[in-house]
Amino acid sequence: MAAPTILITRAMSDSEELREQLQGLGCRIIHEPLTDIFLNHTVRTELSQAITSDPDAIIVTSRYGVRALASLSQYRDMSLVCVGAATAEVALSLGFSRVCIAGGSVEHLVNYIVDAFDPGSNFLYLSAKHVRADLEEILSTHGMKVERITLYEAVASERLSDTLLEQLKRGHIDAATF
Repeated sequence: MAAPTILITRAMSDSEELREQLQGLGCRIIHEPLTDIFLNHTVRTELSQAITSDPDAIIVTSRYGVRALASLSQYRDMSLVCVGAATAEVALSLGFSRVCIAGGSVEHLVNYIVDAFDPGSNFLYLSAKHVRADLEEILSTHGMKVERITLYEAVASERLSDTLLEQLKRGHIDAATF
């Protein structure tokens, strides 16, 4: 029986561990990211100024946000509030030493911040260009101030590669991860 062929659609930086695990199980891997991540290098000075203004904490809601922070700044000793364990794990692996885990969802993140910080607290929120929740607005209702800086943009691929389309037509893909 031939090894199964698995399609991985996540960005390369998020798929390494999964690829290794699947290959360890004898799977053949095809990697075609459905999203590209573009770092916003133009905010380097703004980011540095915001960090040195000494916010109570920096909020990050994705692994991409932590990676972007590490790429755009040499600072590693500020307090990070990470949305979940995967984001925190990346932060720790990149040398950040003061990392909190909020529970895995935006709702848990907001609850964690409201419980752990006083009204009047100031935060730096590092995000993608497009976000699901307006943390500035949500936390302002609790008397907290949030400055948001867009560090990256996730852009969906416009089309699948001709090679992948041919593999799909021939029925050579046994499973896909999203």
